[in-house]
Amino acid sequence: MYEHYFTKINRKTIQAVRLEYGKLGEKYVLKTFEGEENPNGLFLHNSIFPREEIFDGEQRMLKKVLETRKKLIEERWILKTNKQ
Repeated sequence: MYEHYFTKINRKTIQAVRLEYGKLGEKYVLKTFEGEENPNGLFLHNSIFPREEIFDGEQRMLKKVLETRKKLIEERWILKTNKQ
């Protein structure tokens, strides 16, 4: 699964959105986790279960990921990358 991690700083908290997407069995899945980052950088979920969308084709899933990513960037969310 691939992942994009976005943050947005408010007055007291750091809001976070994590997108996970990829092939799961025969279908393509996009999972959206929403929550906050604590001062130590740990992701705290607002709910236990992510919002999950299932697609028949990879192109439809990638189009939705691109649209979601574009929307978040327009709303001034910051894309964080993992340093490995």
